[in-house]
Amino acid sequence: MAIAYLAAGGGHLVVDAAPAGGYATERPEGCKPLPDTIYISERFQGAAPTNQWYSSLVWEKHSQNMFPHPMGAVFCDAGLAIAYPGAAMVSSDDAIMGGGVSSHGDIVIGHSEIEAAGSTLLDSNSQWFITGVQKSGESVLRMTIGHGSPFVFCRLVGGRPRLRFAHAPTVFMKLSDSVLGITVRGNHYGIFGAAGSKWNGTGTATYVSETKKDYFSVALLPDPSEQTLRMFAKYAHNHVVGSETQYKVEQGHLITDYRFEVDSLGDAQPAGTLFATYPHQWKYLANPLTELAYESVRGKMKLGKGKGFRTRIPLQGVLPMLPVGGDTERQRLIAYLTQEAGLPTPKTADTYWEGKHLGKLTTLAGIAEVLGEERMEQEFIDEIRSRLEDWFVASPNEKEGMFFYDRNWGTLIGSPASYGSDAELNDHHFHYGYFIRAAAEVARRRPEWGIKWRKMVDLLVRDIASGNANDELFPRLRCFDVYAGHSWASGHAKFGDGNNQESSSEAINAWYGMM
Repeated sequence: MAIAYLAAGGGHLVVDAAPAGGYATERPEGCKPLPDTIYISERFQGAAPTNQWYSSLVWEKHSQNMFPHPMGAVFCDAGLAIAYPGAAMVSSDDAIMGGGVSSHGDIVIGHSEIEAAGSTLLDSNSQWFITGVQKSGESVLRMTIGHGSPFVFCRLVGGRPRLRFAHAPTVFMKLSDSVLGITVRGNHYGIFGAAGSKWNGTGTATYVSETKKDYFSVALLPDPSEQTLRMFAKYAHNHVVGSETQYKVEQGHLITDYRFEVDSLGDAQPAGTLFATYPHQWKYLANPLTELAYESVRGKMKLGKGKGFRTRIPLQGVLPMLPVGGDTERQRLIAYLTQEAGLPTPKTADTYWEGKHLGKLTTLAGIAEVLGEERMEQEFIDEIRSRLEDWFVASPNEKEGMFFYDRNWGTLIGSPASYGSDAELNDHHFHYGYFIRAAAEVARRRPEWGIKWRKMVDLLVRDIASGNANDELFPRLRCFDVYAGHSWASGHAKFGDGNNQESSSEAINAWYGMM
């Protein structure tokens, strides 16, 4: 049971994490404030999803470039601009860059009655799909994109679908008034109005659909063939409204099921949707794929169809430490350990450099253990324990060496912060991964300590990797992208080339610590 209290002398409110520890609920001096505004709609449920490929959407009026792949996309005043960045890379003396997306893109998907939306809000999200919404008066446009999806699924209220192109596109195929295959800037798209609708404006750079229905779709095509356009047309109005993974371990393999929740609109459609898989997925697929593919900076993305797919990946075990070698190596390591054990204890640092020190102590304790140097092992573990306990207790007037919870953003922040871990929510898995691994090593040796302090450790785990879609405090899997197969470091992702990771080794350290 959590209990909040405020000291008689004032200070910030503190929540007890019984049986031991606690955190503050107000920002201490020295930590920079987070923005007051989060760009989410009234329909959105849960804590703000930071540290994702699309997170710039919740930090800004619209978004920075997002790369769900195979498309690139950016929300803008006029709607959603999309393009095909492909696998192109450009280098100079200063940088190596992939393809991006301008605010004009190949196509800007919009609403005839929304000329310049004041903002785009995150309306909903699932594990790898999101919906952004724009409004103007009674007019509404919802646009859904997702990892691996060649489609943009759109629903609107009032007005008509509007597409603005970088230039007047070439129509390479007309299946009906509502289904056109077009080429713009060398890239191929299918535009799919509802049955009975008609795209007006051919020969110009703006198309508007005459329709009585409230849905339409646009898709990036892998080629300009009639066969491909017809296949995409069959799935165009199967709007993906949810995405979910399920895991199990079976005979030394990790089995992952990726599932799509689909809302079929209009006439009867085939089940499921079309999806493009990354190399780390299609190399381990249990499902057959089509012969079609896209290019990306991550490699070839092979196209599949259906309600989902399954991967089967061999599991590799992990060890807390490695055995020692021969006697010469043993004596050298003991000398190194003795030198380290004699160093003065450093003062409390910010969460990153405190974490680095905890990580060092954890490694030293493991080396001492395999060498049978129990005294030094105990010294290292005692320092880890003492430092963690200091961080895991917050007092009403404390400013450093403690954690506080920001209810508006749904995150736990350590003070002192560093590298934007406070005002930008950067790198929490890097920082907290060291704390989690250190706590795990203390608890491995002293299970009663782990039981006593488990709630504070659990809060750190939940901040970066909550497995609960209905977590009341944190977003689900803040720092891990289940479709891309890795984590993201920037909390805001406000970059022209999308989010970044920066330190895959420190990310792996966090997941290793949790195991």
